[in-house]
Amino acid sequence: MNAYEHGQMRRCSISSRPAATAAHKEAYAGVAETLLMLMQQHNMKEENILYPMCDQMLGSQRSPLRQRSRRYWSPRHA
Repeated sequence: MNAYEHGQMRRCSISSRPAATAAHKEAYAGVAETLLMLMQQHNMKEENILYPMCDQMLGSQRSPLRQRSRRYWSPRHA
C-alpha cells in the first residue's frame, strides 16, 4: 500500500534473479518464500483498506468507470 512495501517487494524480486538457477535452488526458494509472504501481506492491506477506500471515494462514478475499464481491457481492444 505504500512505496516502501513496493520497493521491498521489488528488491526481493531482483535479489532472486541470480539465485534462479539449478545450482542455487535453496537460495531461490528462500527468497521466493519471502517474496510470497510480502505480497500476501501487501495484498491483504490493499483488499481490506485501499480498495474499500477507493470505492468510497469514487461513489457514484464507480459504475461508469468500471464499464469504461472493461471496454478498454476487453480482448477486442488489444
